[in-house]
Amino acid sequence: MNFEIKVNDKLFLKLPQIEDAESVYETIDKNREHLRNWLVWVDKTVSVKNTENNIIARIKEFEDKKAALFYISYENKCIGSAGFVSLDNINKNGEIAYWLIPEFEGKGIMTDCVRVLLKYGFTELGLRHIRITCNSENSKSIAIPKKLGFVLEGTLRQESFRNGVYNDMLVFGLLKSEWDAQLVG
Repeated sequence: MNFEIKVNDKLFLKLPQIEDAESVYETIDKNREHLRNWLVWVDKTVSVKNTENNIIARIKEFEDKKAALFYISYENKCIGSAGFVSLDNINKNGEIAYWLIPEFEGKGIMTDCVRVLLKYGFTELGLRHIRITCNSENSKSIAIPKKLGFVLEGTLRQESFRNGVYNDMLVFGLLKSEWDAQLVG
């Protein structure tokens, strides 16, 4: 199943395919030291087969409308991931998560991707509330929901165990009505 969302002429959010596994794994492996600072799954991704299994799961979750996780494709190269790690179709809620390789940070790419995901979530998926959960130590990740008008809804204390330390997670939320008001204003 092919599915993609255009962010701009060079940037797309693409539902991964099995044939993407090797290049996606290489992206993760080359950036392992940086990514493991924030993502607990990095050390469990030790082979192309792990990535293939992840892609198979992503496709199934997308088909079942339980998640919508995409790889970020810049000029046909995987540079990260962004999408809905969970979708609650009864309560119309979704949670966005993302990661980006260091050489593309600070260029507004992730902000643009999340902006497109907001439109997709509120208009295509019919969500009424979207949240982003960020490690309290990750200032770059925190900047994105703040820039896009999210509200800090709370702190999950010592929620995430990463690199031998428990970290607080900040929960940001945006309601469809708030998003609509941004579009008008």
